[in-house]
Amino acid sequence: MMRTFRTLGLAALLMGSGLSATAAHNDSVDSRGCWDGLDNWGGDCMSVSESYWRDTTFYVKYKNSCSYRIYARFCNEKSDGGEDCGADGIRPGAIKTWYTYNANGRYNYNWIGSDNPGQDWNCSNW
Repeated sequence: MMRTFRTLGLAALLMGSGLSATAAHNDSVDSRGCWDGLDNWGGDCMSVSESYWRDTTFYVKYKNSCSYRIYARFCNEKSDGGEDCGADGIRPGAIKTWYTYNANGRYNYNWIGSDNPGQDWNCSNW
């Protein structure tokens, strides 16, 4: 199950505990190495740790708070309404920053657990 969030504000702070994801990971991982992207308590592994402006550039920092790797897609909306998107794996405890020039402050993201970096596309449907 892929998790998706759309945020219309300029900042969000969604902190996960990430103390241990062993049981949640083992319970949800499939034969392709894909898993639900949730911690032991059903909380989200991916969160926005910070979003901010620097001149005309909008930055969003995404954090993996779980003990296993996730694969994420993130988009910042541009002033003209188009989207500037990217995707990447995020290691446990790591932060990925995505930025866009001439943005409007809206962003959206989704993620899935992926233990096999060379096969991330097998886990996502975006």
